[in-house]
Amino acid sequence: DGGPGSGRILGYYTAPNDVPLGDPDFECLYEPHTVPCGPIDLGPGTTIRLVAESSDGSTFGGWSEDCATATGANCWLLMVEDKATAADFVLPSVNLTLIVDPGSVVKFGEDPPGSDLTCDGTTCVVSYDLDQFGNASVVLEATVPLSLSPYWVGPDCDEGLQYYNTCSFIISDDATMELFAETIN
Repeated sequence: DGGPGSGRILGYYTAPNDVPLGDPDFECLYEPHTVPCGPIDLGPGTTIRLVAESSDGSTFGGWSEDCATATGANCWLLMVEDKATAADFVLPSVNLTLIVDPGSVVKFGEDPPGSDLTCDGTTCVVSYDLDQFGNASVVLEATVPLSLSPYWVGPDCDEGLQYYNTCSFIISDDATMELFAETIN
């Protein structure tokens, strides 16, 4: 999975498994880089049902702390002492497979994780986090042997400009890009 996603935890007092949930008794929003929700005052012996609900583009990755053993998006807690829990929401990711001619080198552009990664004369796979619209921007920079020109094959490079050193495009699914070093007549 990709980077931090967003979602919310919905809380219901004494909500058994088979009862329709309706409006929550409390709610906690999770967004990347935000402070977690504060404590909620519940009387001893209260049973609560927590439901993790991911936002568009995110997926629920699991529970931690007092809900760490819960499976799926539901966690039940009997409040006999203070408890803490957190939900993990993540953005999905896609893989770019890059096949590079021997003697050629590709440096991945500004966007992590590729900012410090190079692929030379081999096959490399790099994972990109999708944004909230389900896309990942890719920038590749080629260095080929002298007297040769780069030729990209795969997703369109800047609307078909395959003979340039820099290739940028957007992917929303796993993709393969090839770099060939060719003589241009």
